[in-house]
Amino acid sequence: MDLIQKEKLENKNKHYVIPLINTVIYPNIQTKILVDYATGKYLLEEIKKTSEIYPIGLTVQEQLNSSDISKSSLYTTGNLLEIISIHKTDEGYLLSIKAKSRVHIDSITQNDLGFFAEISERRDIVDIYDSDQ
Repeated sequence: MDLIQKEKLENKNKHYVIPLINTVIYPNIQTKILVDYATGKYLLEEIKKTSEIYPIGLTVQEQLNSSDISKSSLYTTGNLLEIISIHKTDEGYLLSIKAKSRVHIDSITQNDLGFFAEISERRDIVDIYDSDQ
């Protein structure tokens, strides 16, 4: 078993993390994000195997280059993302996504494939004005 297969097996019950630089995504929002070639290629491979993949979108806390992102630079609340489509571009891969729900990161690990997180659902607090209706 090579290193990549071993890492994929170890990450079986974890969600792939997409670090979001200068981007905040809210639940139930559909939008497009640009990811690098490595991320796009990994997501495409996983979709081919399972037909569905739900990565986690986590905003990076500070202005960093993608190579400088660490576990401590990621917020611990993010969104479970549904990938609607993936298109290769000159700059990477353009993902059309829908944020399904807000999640809390219980633990996060990093390996050669990227970041992987174990999550729990984080319920939204009902707005006081919405509860009166």
